[in-house]
Amino acid sequence: MTIIYKQLIALLPLCTIGVTILLILLNSAWKNNQIINMYITNVGINLSIYLTKYCKHYIPIYISPLITIDLFSIFCTTLILLSNLTISLSSYIWLKKLPKNKRNEFYLLLLISSIGSIILCSSEHFLTLFIGIELISITSFGIIGYDISSNKKKSIEITIHYILLSIVSSAFFLFGTSLLYSYFGELSFLKIKELLNNYTINHPVILTGLGMIITGIGFKLSIVPFHLLTPKIYQNLSSQNIIFLTTSKITIFLTTIRLFLHTSLNKNQTFCTLLMVLSSISIILGTFMALKQNNIKKLFSYSSITNFGYLTIGIITINKSYSLTIEAIGTYIIGYLISNIGIFNCISIISNIYSKEKNIHSLSFYKSLFWKHPYISLTFTISLLSFIGTPITLGFIGKIYIIILSIHNKLYWILPIIIIGNIIQIIYYMYIITIMFLPETETKKYIYTKYNKKNCFRNTIIITLTSIITILLGIHPQPLINILKSI
Repeated sequence: MTIIYKQLIALLPLCTIGVTILLILLNSAWKNNQIINMYITNVGINLSIYLTKYCKHYIPIYISPLITIDLFSIFCTTLILLSNLTISLSSYIWLKKLPKNKRNEFYLLLLISSIGSIILCSSEHFLTLFIGIELISITSFGIIGYDISSNKKKSIEITIHYILLSIVSSAFFLFGTSLLYSYFGELSFLKIKELLNNYTINHPVILTGLGMIITGIGFKLSIVPFHLLTPKIYQNLSSQNIIFLTTSKITIFLTTIRLFLHTSLNKNQTFCTLLMVLSSISIILGTFMALKQNNIKKLFSYSSITNFGYLTIGIITINKSYSLTIEAIGTYIIGYLISNIGIFNCISIISNIYSKEKNIHSLSFYKSLFWKHPYISLTFTISLLSFIGTPITLGFIGKIYIIILSIHNKLYWILPIIIIGNIIQIIYYMYIITIMFLPETETKKYIYTKYNKKNCFRNTIIITLTSIITILLGIHPQPLINILKSI
């Protein structure tokens, strides 16, 4: 079989998303029908996921010095596309509230972000790395300001802040990249790895460049101290858009793992110490700040900072223990993503049922929820228990893996921080669960209205699936571990 044929097979998922974008543009110009666009998007993403399996027979496939398709990129691409598929399905209920002329662009943004994710996951060069990050960032600008009609002034303010923040982070990333290029004369991951030795890794130019790159990526991942805008963004976004941003952050994190795996730039002890400090501060600050939040979305924004603090450990250990790190971060990320999808779809259903109520995202609003909506409360509880790391949930397997990874790599001083952080997380997650199951009081009865099951059908299916997967993989995680071991 010729190399060109293999390259064409490898590019099929990317081309499929490109064709899907063209079909949506044509439909928007012709009929401007949201349901048709949703089905086109779903079919396009499903087909793209299906076509990734044909790439496995010929890997690794070198498309060019910029892009390489391997098992890691196929795994990341499949994970991100599955997440985007759930966003496409669950966003129908939210988009239906918007004017007709503002619905179809959402699917375009989602698909363009998918292209950026596929490029990122297969990146072998700083150029494609930057292009992929910017494609995701540009679509995020549109997503953050998308439901501008709900709070115009606030949405414009947050969008402008996010754009400026993204410009600054991109500037840091490019400056760091240029420093590496000035030293190595190369931007290819593999070429940098070949040129790297024990002397060059401690060079001040390399350390400065790495510091700049991790600063740029830190803004995108919202780790401390680059997290300042994250709570405000989460507080004012719809649930589907929060899942979109979470998926984007996971894509960038997985690409960061790929970057340091293929370049070995993270072997410097000073750089690893810096990452450990950032990880520790993110865990501590994220957990303590979440304690005093009354807004449920803002609480989960600080929870995301904590969780990416845990995941940062994987960047340090990827070259030291590849197999264990992939298993640990893979299990943790999948558990975290599934729980996020479940939680924010539950919040979306509640928001739809009580759309006319004020303070709908206040924690006090969820008091006695079980007695009116037991099924939503139970699925919500399962996702929260997975976040805590309760046994028989996938979150428990992920937390155990992170602890094992830290012990295996002798990162003993971060273990107390991980344990304390998780104990504090138990407090505020259990508080949410507790108030949902409290007996109903007279003063809260006025809140409840009729449950529109027809509009929420897709979201209900999604929260059902997330709960089933969370428990099944929590009881029997071996199939997932086998997949991660094969990467």
